[in-house]
Amino acid sequence: MPYAGLFFAELRDEALRNLMSGASVDLIGQRGSGRSSIVRALAAALVEHGWDTLRVRAVALLKNRPLEALAVADLARPPERRDESAVSAAVRRIEQAVRDGRTVLIVDDVDDLDAASAGAIIAAHARGPFPILTTSRPRPERLHDAAVRPSEVQPGVQLQIPSLGYVDVHALLSDVLGGRVNPDVVARVNAATGGLPGLVVAMAQAARSSGRVRLQDGVWTASSELWSPSLNRVVWPLVTDLDPAGVDALHLLSLAGAIPVPAAVELVGWDALEDLDACGLLRFVADGDLVVVGVYPLLVEHRYRYLPLGACGLRFHDRVQELGEAASRAAALPVAQPHAHPQPVPEPELPGWFDPTPLVTNDDHTDTAVDRLMRDKWHRQYVARKLDWERSPSPRTAMPYLRSLAIGTADFAIMDDVIARTPPSGEDGEMAYLHQWHARVLAHVADKPDAARALLLQAAPQVGPWADMLRAFEGHLSLVFDRVPRLGPPPETGPENRTRQFAEALRCEALIAAARPADALALLADARWTDPDMVIMNHVLVGLARFIDGDVRGALAWSRQHFERARAELDPDAIPGHAYVAVSALLLLGRMREVRELLGIAVSSGLSSALQPQFIPGLIATAAVVAHGEGLTAAADTLSALTPTTTASSCFVTTSDGTPSSADDDVAVQGEADRVWASSLDLLERGFIASAVFQAGVSIDIAPDPRRVAEIRSAVGPDACGLVEATLRVAEASVADDPLAAARLAPGLVDAGIAALGIRAVGATVRRLRANGRSAEATELLCEARRWLEQAGADRDGLLGGLAPDVRLTPRELEVGRLVAEGLANPDIAKGLGLTVKTVENHLNRVLRKLGVCHRDDIAGALGL
Repeated sequence: MPYAGLFFAELRDEALRNLMSGASVDLIGQRGSGRSSIVRALAAALVEHGWDTLRVRAVALLKNRPLEALAVADLARPPERRDESAVSAAVRRIEQAVRDGRTVLIVDDVDDLDAASAGAIIAAHARGPFPILTTSRPRPERLHDAAVRPSEVQPGVQLQIPSLGYVDVHALLSDVLGGRVNPDVVARVNAATGGLPGLVVAMAQAARSSGRVRLQDGVWTASSELWSPSLNRVVWPLVTDLDPAGVDALHLLSLAGAIPVPAAVELVGWDALEDLDACGLLRFVADGDLVVVGVYPLLVEHRYRYLPLGACGLRFHDRVQELGEAASRAAALPVAQPHAHPQPVPEPELPGWFDPTPLVTNDDHTDTAVDRLMRDKWHRQYVARKLDWERSPSPRTAMPYLRSLAIGTADFAIMDDVIARTPPSGEDGEMAYLHQWHARVLAHVADKPDAARALLLQAAPQVGPWADMLRAFEGHLSLVFDRVPRLGPPPETGPENRTRQFAEALRCEALIAAARPADALALLADARWTDPDMVIMNHVLVGLARFIDGDVRGALAWSRQHFERARAELDPDAIPGHAYVAVSALLLLGRMREVRELLGIAVSSGLSSALQPQFIPGLIATAAVVAHGEGLTAAADTLSALTPTTTASSCFVTTSDGTPSSADDDVAVQGEADRVWASSLDLLERGFIASAVFQAGVSIDIAPDPRRVAEIRSAVGPDACGLVEATLRVAEASVADDPLAAARLAPGLVDAGIAALGIRAVGATVRRLRANGRSAEATELLCEARRWLEQAGADRDGLLGGLAPDVRLTPRELEVGRLVAEGLANPDIAKGLGLTVKTVENHLNRVLRKLGVCHRDDIAGALGL
């Protein structure tokens, strides 16, 4: 897969603009970060724009042989004159090669370039500047050769290569493995590789060849362990810049896990930490005065943890065990309370360095460290709870163990065995909670929701006063997997009021699904829930209700705050619900970059949720929307196919990108509209009013139909509010006699934080205007919409890209348009193409008119670049 063109498009384009303007570029990234792929993409793009490239490959083994790298590239030949040195001859040869003014010199792995070759290149550049593209890797300052520094070449820029996000990793795995990939596998590979594409590819290939991933029912799934000894060869290049002391320090830190920096300093010393950090092999997370450090990516740690038993490994293991701070921290890390038991279970006190306040998680390094801490915490809980249950199997020990299994491995065979081997107790409350966990396992792990509901109804009469809690949970499973249940009055009393809390939570879920968010918010405001799990659910439902009520910005602020707190507290159970509300709000706000970032953070740990698994399909569906919008069609199709269709209660939002359909003829368009409409009617029959309206809105956007608009309005009734009412109003305006009716709604919707729906209204108007031969008005409306979106901070190109007119640019117009999109000025384009500035301006005016945009800054989005 040419992944540089897909995953690093922004970086590639920025580098291309700098090079074509005469500036040099240094791409900085670890081995496996995709440097070579990006260079190949840049070289191809340069050739496409009429430039030439010269490529010098620096090789570490040749660093002690002066000018050898240039000689291999045919840029260093024996001197032609007796008074000329070998370096002077190389300088002259380089000058000859770049004298046309349209040649870029590419130096791969400039860190390994010999000093003579580097000096010749810098001297040639000083005599006649030309753009140089170099790639380098992070490494300790003491290893940088003073003679080989890309920063010596000016003008120039340094560009850091970012790691891939969840959606990109999914697309890459789908391509490498050749088919659909289970989202859990994607999350685990993403966590292990740190999003480095070279490691992703290597891990996928190794897992397939060793049988650690296997194709089941057309989907690639994985065993519990993805590490393979063959990955040692892939990991080793990441550590080649370390001296023996640095390698030993990396080994020690890998065995220690994520630990506070003071403990790491005592373990390996500051010098070693600084070297490892300079090589990009550590990640730090700050929380007040505390900083925790861990090895990155996790595959590096796995290499040292899975080494064969030997004297060195034993010595390092003993050293880690002897370190008091590291050992005490491992014992005292906070363990999440196993809320599944009706009586509180005592927990160890939090260590002094732990402060459960929201962490700043706005960069890949911090997010990676938090993921690492979260997985370490889960693993310790899993081991401790497994031992507790094995020593004394009972409902009291089984429930925390099942919870850990649900968060981590979610292996049905293991969980079913635990339930089967747990003897019943005489306590009704303990048995009620065990039955509830049995139902969770059947519904969410074994995908047998009907069996789970039957189990709950059968067990309810056997647990005395806890029966209503099991019936409430049965209603919850009904809502998640089938339909909104009919609800009676909540029980007035119950054991410690826990039964009433479950019943009230179910009522709130049902009210939200039935498009009555104001009623749900009132009930949530009056709720006095004390069960820790129910408090988490209360916070999630508040965000969801505010979102459906139309307070999109408020829902985003609320859910993002609680999402960050859950991350700070290393609580995977509280993450999916808040993440789902936040990304849904960001989708409607049109802030696609933030959608991608938050989505990657939410799923990057590779852990699931024992309490909120119903929201994970919503996150997967959102990932499919992002992949589709970025042109990752195969990944989008895979993610869509893996999204369960039975979780309508949690998947409230269906977005439209402004284009009526991806189908290419009227029959196919109508067929797609009919399919979505049928889905809407099915949701309506099952009581999911909000989901039904959103689906109906998509169907009507694809193929406007006044009868369907009237039908859905009649089914919902006059009391619709929030997003439901806004969706209905856009649908009604799109079929009104006045073709501008929908457009009049758009500014208010964008201003209210519902930009995606506002652009749907714009799209309906634009298509009608074009159909009536009023293209100029459609173009003017699109220009206005761009201004609205820019003021709202939304992604203009992402939301309006699908509304560009279906036009055919001439080859010259397309060439001019692409160069404008890359940021070149008219005089530069004229010089590069051998045209007059006036001719370029004429081509540009035709491009603007044909694309239906008003400004040169909008051409990139209209061309889909």
